Amino acid sequence: MLAGMIYVEKTIGIGREAVYAYHFPGQYAHNVAYPIKIGHAKRDPLKRIKEQQASMQDRPVVDLLIKCENSFSVEKVIHKRLSKCELYSSYGSEWFLTTPESILGIWWELQDIHDLPIGEQIRFFRSAKHLTQTALAKDAGTRQETISLIETGSRSSSFAMIDNVVKELGLRIVLTPD
Repeated sequence: MLAGMIYVEKTIGIGREAVYAYHFPGQYAHNVAYPIKIGHAKRDPLKRIKEQQASMQDRPVVDLLIKCENSFSVEKVIHKRLSKCELYSSYGSEWFLTTPESILGIWWELQDIHDLPIGEQIRFFRSAKHLTQTALAKDAGTRQETISLIETGSRSSSFAMIDNVVKELGLRIVLTPD
């Protein structure tokens, strides 16, 4: 599909935000990993790409738009899973030697979110419910900073605090054997 002079190969998911993956035509190689920029946008992803395009010589081809309600978290997990493939490009950061199929594979794995660390699960569900950290903190009787630390895994919190936050999201903690 053509969208304002940017070609979009595939769009999946539902949501107001998006994770995008694009490449430049000269970098493409069929069935082989090639440099792909992976970013996120809380608003129109094509506008975000066009903003980046101002400093680019070539017009990008968008391999994939993943519509979601938690683009920051999804992007972070994709970046982490592809960290060994990260490139340092003259175009900037967030470039990976990968394929759209690999990115799609990670997205489908994310649909089974229970494998993520608990902080990332909390961020995922908070974002999906359109709650800010401040709003969740107020509902859970804690501070925004505590929610931030839980979501980033920067500090260990008591089980009671995490359980309270999870309950405010309408969820429950379930322990399962490895």
